[in-house]
Amino acid sequence: MTSLKRVGLWTGVGLVLLVGSASGAEPSRDLSAYVLFGNDGIRARSLHIVQGDVGVNHGSLAAHDAIDGPSSTVAGYVVSVGGGSRCAQLFFASALGHTAPACGPGTPFQEPLIADLASACGFPDEFPDCTGGPSVDDPAGTERTLPPGVYGDVDVGGAATRHGRLVLTGGRYVFCSLPTRRGSIVEADSASQLFVAGNVTIGSKSHVDPAP
Repeated sequence: MTSLKRVGLWTGVGLVLLVGSASGAEPSRDLSAYVLFGNDGIRARSLHIVQGDVGVNHGSLAAHDAIDGPSSTVAGYVVSVGGGSRCAQLFFASALGHTAPACGPGTPFQEPLIADLASACGFPDEFPDCTGGPSVDDPAGTERTLPPGVYGDVDVGGAATRHGRLVLTGGRYVFCSLPTRRGSIVEADSASQLFVAGNVTIGSKSHVDPAP
């Protein structure tokens, strides 16, 4: 799985982290090709993509600084990337904002990328309810291990030299929200399903990874 570094990310319900790659005359319509996918939009300061594509079904994909993914496809309804970005291909359905010499000039495509996103990612018919779950605070410089279950707001702290670490032991998790702070780590010891009813924010230099 890729590491997401120097990232501040927002997306509507339907964020999917996967592994894959794609190339061709149009963006892939296969969800498994995408390492990061948003239904309604993705905003990031910057992204470092080790492998896989990045896409948005109906909204904008905007990176204020660079997207560094020389082997990755970037696609969205409206796309804007920083001037130092690198990508294999860039696609847009409606409009382009900023592009880069190494990520552009951009090719139009017909949206949506994934016609039935809910089915493609196994989205439950009724989204799990986080009501009544305890909130979890994992401050900078500490490590917290969570068993599967239902939780409220889960906050993973971080700072320049002290990083919070949240370890998931595996199984099904339901969170009301998941903000991660600067340099924090969310790590899965074994296969985990994570359902977040509210916002997901991945802080700068944070990692969301399987355990080593």
